[in-house]
Formats: sequence, C-alpha cells, structure tokens
Amino acid sequence: MKERLQLLRAEIQNDRAALAEHVVELRTLDLGPHGTGGDLARAAVALHHGYSAIETMFQRVARAFDGGEPLGCKSRESSRGARNLRRS
Repeated sequence: MKERLQLLRAEIQNDRAALAEHVVELRTLDLGPHGTGGDLARAAVALHHGYSAIETMFQRVARAFDGGEPLGCKSRESSRGARNLRRS
C-alpha cells in the first residue's frame, strides 16, 4: 500500500507541474482587447490541457482508492461518444 501511495504522490506531482506550466503560459498571453486570435487559441489549448491535468489527478485518486473512475468521467465519455456519433 505504501508503494502505491508513493507512486500516486509522484504522479500527482507530475500532473501539478503540467498544470503549473499551463497557468504560466496563460499569464503570458494578452487576452485583452489588444490580444490576437493566436493568443486566444493558445489560451483555449492551455485551458484544455490544464483542465485535463486536473481531471487526471481526480481519476488517479479514484482508481487508487476506489478501483475506478468518478462517475462524472463515465458520463463525460458517454457524451463524447454521442457527439462522435452525431459527427459521423
């Protein structure tokens, strides 16, 4: 059990570092009225990746303690599948 917790701690530290990188990038962008479309696109990507890092942390914790993912993750996957079907 101790090894699993150490591994979980290390994985979460990596996820937090990834999140911090995306926050730093967001702070460098000009998102005001003088910002460019490129800045907005980079902000969207950074937000997406930052959210993914947070979501990954929650999934790791859920798998470590409950053996599965939070219910919200499953509903998100099913909504993605429904969107993909509509695009086909």
